[in-house]
Amino acid sequence: FGLIVLWLSSTVGGYASTVVGLPPLVGQLLAGIILANTSAPSIPEDWRQRIRSSGLVVILLRSGLDVNVDKIRNAGKVALRLIFLPALLEALTTALASVLILDMSPAIALAQGFILAAVSPAVVVGGMIDLRRRGYGVGKGIPSLVIAAASLDDIVAISAFSMCIGLAVRDNDKSLVWLVMNMPITLCLGVGVGIAGGLFLSLNVWHKRWQRSTLLLLLGLIAMFGTKKIGFGGSGALASICLAATASSLWRKKRKTANADNAGNFNARCSHSAKDLAFVWNVLSEPLLFGCVGTTLNFRVIPAS
Repeated sequence: FGLIVLWLSSTVGGYASTVVGLPPLVGQLLAGIILANTSAPSIPEDWRQRIRSSGLVVILLRSGLDVNVDKIRNAGKVALRLIFLPALLEALTTALASVLILDMSPAIALAQGFILAAVSPAVVVGGMIDLRRRGYGVGKGIPSLVIAAASLDDIVAISAFSMCIGLAVRDNDKSLVWLVMNMPITLCLGVGVGIAGGLFLSLNVWHKRWQRSTLLLLLGLIAMFGTKKIGFGGSGALASICLAATASSLWRKKRKTANADNAGNFNARCSHSAKDLAFVWNVLSEPLLFGCVGTTLNFRVIPAS
């Protein structure tokens, strides 16, 4: 019941925000904050985590479908710098200030830095997709580059945070080598799972639109929760992007080699899946995700003094 109340309240709040000219996430966040500070039914924390993870999967799948791999490959070093340097420099600057001013330990300071440096794909991706549809920067591939950078930046921040927090509160059972190797293993696992899922999705056995869209979403959710289950939480996010990007790229290649009758079918597969995921995001994932984020702000647990 609490989940239904949250969804309805966030949907109404999002609509009210659009009426007054604000982004819907403002009303959805306010709806969550109001619910958290009233006697409304609460949602268990494990449900909130699943909602946040599911919402992240949907937005990363959308970003993967929208990414033009060829233009990112042509960008080369520019793409790599845009993915790694902003988060890394921001995290290092924050960590240095935290060590000097707040007297934090370096590992904790770096973990905090990567938390603050993480870009929210839920905010950036939607805006870039909207700009791409209007035609801004499409010729130079700027929307695809920013979408890819925002999504992968988040994965780098998650992986680096996991490593730093592991070093800060290291368990005696975990060796230092394992903690350091955790980040490259996470990245390799995410890429491998994503490419395998994309190859499976691109097989010419899924002829109906609902089959492809449903399978895309299911594979993304399986990758996210499956990798979390085995202890590599960051892999699921990377797998979701690689899954959608691989399937999209293969569909485009098949369109070029297909005959005239089938070329239109392959061309429509990306747009159909993107529209279906946009519908899921707008109707279900976005209200629940930002509503859940709003419910974390509970003023009753903050001391008055």
